Amino acid sequence: VEGMRKKLESINPRTVFAEATDDYYWGTGLAREDTEQTNPSQWPGENRLGSIVKEIASERIPMLKITLYSLNANGLRTERKRNILFDWLRNQKFDIVLLQETRFNEDIVNLINLTDFYIFYHCHAINPHGAFNAGVSVLVKRSLSNTFRFEHHNFPDANGRVLFLHARYKEKCFVLANVYAPSGNDNIFQRRIFFERIFNFVKNNYNREDSTLMLGGDFNCKLDDPHSEQSKNLLKNCLSELELFDSWAYFKKNPGFTFVHRKIPSRIDYIFLHNNLKSSIVHMDLRDPPSPPEKHSFSDHHGIYCEMDIIDN
Repeated sequence: VEGMRKKLESINPRTVFAEATDDYYWGTGLAREDTEQTNPSQWPGENRLGSIVKEIASERIPMLKITLYSLNANGLRTERKRNILFDWLRNQKFDIVLLQETRFNEDIVNLINLTDFYIFYHCHAINPHGAFNAGVSVLVKRSLSNTFRFEHHNFPDANGRVLFLHARYKEKCFVLANVYAPSGNDNIFQRRIFFERIFNFVKNNYNREDSTLMLGGDFNCKLDDPHSEQSKNLLKNCLSELELFDSWAYFKKNPGFTFVHRKIPSRIDYIFLHNNLKSSIVHMDLRDPPSPPEKHSFSDHHGIYCEMDIIDN
């Protein structure tokens, strides 16, 4: 049936098919109007027919499946902590991993060997007063390089806080940025300048129709706090201008706190995606590596996991 075939070919990963009948096995258990006004998780019926149609439709649509993980690691200068993290990441098999506050210098980078599973990109920490600060890294699953062509693009004067990657696939270009913004109320001005530089760089280099932007990391900014400082408004305006959305706020209903300071939880870690990826998210949650024996948690931040099915056309 031509009409049905066109409908199947036009769906996105979040499309829901429903047999709106009172049948509790094949249908939703509700009439059409009640089905449309009720969250699918609350349908009393199993909707088996709708599930079958969705499965058939999904088989017709080629998908790029990508899993993305972002974590402020709160320092990875000790070998034991690095080994705990890297072993866990291999077991989780994330496609792309964004790490912030690694505090890596060149000596530590030379000790890291992930060639069996990940391609390793890094931006060194700076050492202003004998203590290494910042540092960001991106790990790309080696098998993913068979599908994408990755290129590391340097951000000018990154100071260990920004790393850009291009991921090219056929005619598509994904631009991935790993961000670690300056922290604390004493650095509000520096954080504003930091955001301005990043977004000016993006607008001048990547704001094209063929580039899909993805920003992840620790932004040290509370977007959902009405009393948050001024860098929040600047960040919101920049996200809006670049047509980026907060993936957690869009997909999840819970607060998703990623950081606790003085017993006050907040969300300062984000994965921002271009608006054309809104229908691609299939799952999100918070995940943490196992704790080192001497600590109660791996980091003072929670990691963000995002799974996407991107239509391949």
